[in-house]
Amino acid sequence: ALAEEEGPTIQGLDSSVEIEAGSSKEMGLSLSPANEISDVKWECNVDQSNTGISASFSGNTLIINVANDKTTAKIQVTATYTESAAPPDPGSGESEGEETTPEATQAEATEKTVQGNCTVTVKNTPVDIKVTGVELTATSTSLNLTTSKTATLTAAITPDDATDKSVTWSVSGDA
Repeated sequence: ALAEEEGPTIQGLDSSVEIEAGSSKEMGLSLSPANEISDVKWECNVDQSNTGISASFSGNTLIINVANDKTTAKIQVTATYTESAAPPDPGSGESEGEETTPEATQAEATEKTVQGNCTVTVKNTPVDIKVTGVELTATSTSLNLTTSKTATLTAAITPDDATDKSVTWSVSGDA
């Protein structure tokens, strides 16, 4: 069995990223190993339409933009490149006496592609849950405090999952 020739791989491409809605992420990409490689052209495709996720290239930088709170999308990145094979050794003619022409000593160039994938997940944007009610409870049903007397007041905030359940206490009147 013949071993398959291994080509270059895409470096700098995260296989999975989380991005907040309304923001973007950039990834600088390259091919490795880069020997004998030239004319790299980068392309990308988002696998789902209307996800609010878009991707494009600026040079070798993949730019992913997230517009809304849709969940995930897969981006396929393709690098098309030219690979140059080393020119044949001029002294290695197949038969003795064969002339080596200038064209035969040129490197052979082949266009090839390599692909990679990145799954983009949109981070859930925190929802601000407003307080809808405050209920006060005290240690007794009525409070009539005189100097050096104390009582305990407790505030119960609803809903239980309100974003900000902090309470600011103040006293007004004669203190």
